[in-house]
Amino acid sequence: MAFISDLVATIAEVEDMPESTVGLVARYAREAGFLSQGARGRNAPHATVRDCANLLIAVNAMGNRLKDVPQIIDTFRQMVLKVKLHSLSDLFDFLHKDDLPFGDALEAVLCMFVDGTAQSYYVRGLSSLFEPIEFGWEGVEGSETPPTDEEKFEWFNSLDISGGLVQVAFQQPGFAARIIQNKLRRTDDNAQSEVVFLPTVEAYGTGLLANRKGDRLQETTIGHRTLAAVAALLR
Repeated sequence: MAFISDLVATIAEVEDMPESTVGLVARYAREAGFLSQGARGRNAPHATVRDCANLLIAVNAMGNRLKDVPQIIDTFRQMVLKVKLHSLSDLFDFLHKDDLPFGDALEAVLCMFVDGTAQSYYVRGLSSLFEPIEFGWEGVEGSETPPTDEEKFEWFNSLDISGGLVQVAFQQPGFAARIIQNKLRRTDDNAQSEVVFLPTVEAYGTGLLANRKGDRLQETTIGHRTLAAVAALLR
C-alpha cells in the first residue's frame, strides 16, 4: 500500500506534470477533507480508492482555479450519469445505472484496475488482434512461466498501439465528465462508447455553477495508463 505522497508522485509522472503542482493541489484537497489525513511519516494513512479518485478529479478538472479545488472535487463527485452514447461492453455493466454519481463511477473504474479485471479483459481482446511474437514479446527474461495478464498489459502499453482503451474526460468550467470506452476493433460500428455525467438540476445556480462566466470550455482527458498506474499503488 502507498501513501498520499506516492500518489502525488505517480500522477505527476504519468501525466507529465511538475510534482510540486500536484503536491499543491493535494494540499488543498487534504485540508478540505477530500484526502486521508493523519500522522506523518511511517504512521501516515495509506491512500484509498477515494483518495485516488479525488486527486485525479482535482488535478484534471481544476484548470487554473487552484483555490476552488475543494468545490471542484465536490461538484464533480456529485454529478450524475445522464447520457449514454452507444452500448458499452459488459465490463462496464455498472455504468448502466441511471443517476450514478461520477465519484462512485470513477472509483469503480479504478477498482477494476486494482483487481486486474480491466487488464485481463483488454489483454484477451488485444491478444485476439495481435500476435505478440510479431512485436517482439519474449516473455520474462530467464523465466519459464507464462507471462501474467499484468505483464502482457504493460507490454502492450510499451508498444503504444493500444491507444486509450479507457479514458476519463473532465470538462470545465462547464462541468461535465465522460467515461469513454474505445472498442478494440476500430472497424466496428460505434467504435467508441461513452457515458456523460452532468450536474443535477438542483446544483445549477449554486456554488461554482452559479458563478460561471464566459463561453470558453476546456477538457482534460486521461487514459488507461494513468488509471493503471494509480491503481497499482493500491495493491
